[in-house]
Parts: sequence; C-alpha cells; structure tokens
Amino acid sequence: MTRVVYPANTKLPMPPVAMAAAPTAPKWQPTVTVEPPTIIATPQYREKSEYKLEDNIPAPPRRVGISKYPFPDMKPGQSFFVPDGKLKTITASSQSYRNSEKQKGNIVSFASRDWINHEKDADGNEIEIPGVRCWRTK
Repeated sequence: MTRVVYPANTKLPMPPVAMAAAPTAPKWQPTVTVEPPTIIATPQYREKSEYKLEDNIPAPPRRVGISKYPFPDMKPGQSFFVPDGKLKTITASSQSYRNSEKQKGNIVSFASRDWINHEKDADGNEIEIPGVRCWRTK
C-alpha cells in the first residue's frame, strides 16, 4: 500500500512512502490486558488539597516602620544584646533594615555574633547569659 502525504502549507505531494503491514500476534499467544497508568502527584497532577478555600477574608495590615530591634536609633560603634536570641534571626533583621536604608541611599552595616553576657545577680554573683550581640559598624 502506498500513502501520499501533503505538506501542511502546499498542495504538492511528497514522494510515496511504503507502509508495512502491522504485525499480528500468533493465535497461541495469550492476550495481555494493560491497566491504565496510576497518576502520581507531580506539579502537573497535584493531589486534592486538604485545605478549604475561602473568599473575602481581609489580609492583616502590614507592619510598616515597627522594629523589634533598635536599628534606627543606633550610631556606628553602638551595640545591643538579645538574651536567648538566635543569630539567624538578628542577622536577617539587620540585613532587612540595611536593605531598606540602602534603597533610601543610606549606607549602614551591622555585625552579629553569638555572645555570653557577664552580669551580676542581686547577691553579687557573676552569671553568664547566652544570647546574641549586634553592632552597627557603619
């Protein structure tokens, strides 16, 4: 059997292509049934979410200008201590403040380190308080 194929945007035929007959299974071979594929959760085929979607819930107001730490009040050379603070949290907060000041054209820089503060209790005994100290360097 010969089949003539026309390209999409012309009416000129391409050269004939010979098609072979489809092979047939011998009669003695058992027939195999194939199950439909199982869909696995991927970005294209996500499983149904267990969360309920809700409409018309207002977003909370932004906390603009409110800082937990005294970055705006600091001058170069000053530092503050956060008892039981996490270095990652203080560093991220100082970087956020630095970036907001950079957008305004101001250059500020901070350094944060794990720190042990030595203080005296009411009886005069020295106690060690672990935490984080943050310095303004510029």
